[in-house]
Amino acid sequence: MLVAVLFDADGTLFDSAEFILNSYEYTCRTLNLPMITREMLNDSKGIPLRETYDLYHPEGTQEESCRVHKDFQLQNLHLCKPFADTRDTLDKLKERDVRMGIVSARGGTVHPVVELNGLTSYFEVIVTADDVVLRKPHAEGLLLALDKMQVKPEHAFMVGDMHGDIEMGRRAGVKTIGVACGFEGWDRLKTYNPTYLAQNLGDIISPIDLHRGLP
Repeated sequence: MLVAVLFDADGTLFDSAEFILNSYEYTCRTLNLPMITREMLNDSKGIPLRETYDLYHPEGTQEESCRVHKDFQLQNLHLCKPFADTRDTLDKLKERDVRMGIVSARGGTVHPVVELNGLTSYFEVIVTADDVVLRKPHAEGLLLALDKMQVKPEHAFMVGDMHGDIEMGRRAGVKTIGVACGFEGWDRLKTYNPTYLAQNLGDIISPIDLHRGLP
């Protein structure tokens, strides 16, 4: 039977597009570097922070760029906001006794964003990029979360908005739901062959209900 649902954070639980873009823009202005634009970030979705700066600023400023970037995020956590249906969806899953966790490609700012928005109590475990060696689409983070929760992969869903989330779920042996409210959109998510597709986060309840109580 279905026991647990693991969520990606950015673009799934949180509308973080401006939070991410503003972090890059602030860093580039502060360090007088060529601007990293929205279009450039669209072309490099899912790439870890250090690798993004490696790609666009190969001049050797990556360590300083990452520091300024993370400092900006810690001081502007309010820019990362839950989607309108995030809390309602979490409430519905909690009512169904579905256990929940987060597996994010972002680092240490995930915990304070969850706490700031009053969502900490919903999640048994939060695994971030700081907790793993191999990032999405490798299954390490998801398998770590499942191990901490003592849940078998066949009893879990992974919910995310990007290829890395769907592929990570596939590699870990869990069912997957692609949500189109985030960075990739319906048409692109469909090509990744998730178990289910959902237009918005609230739409994940129906496929989850299909699997509750099944062997």
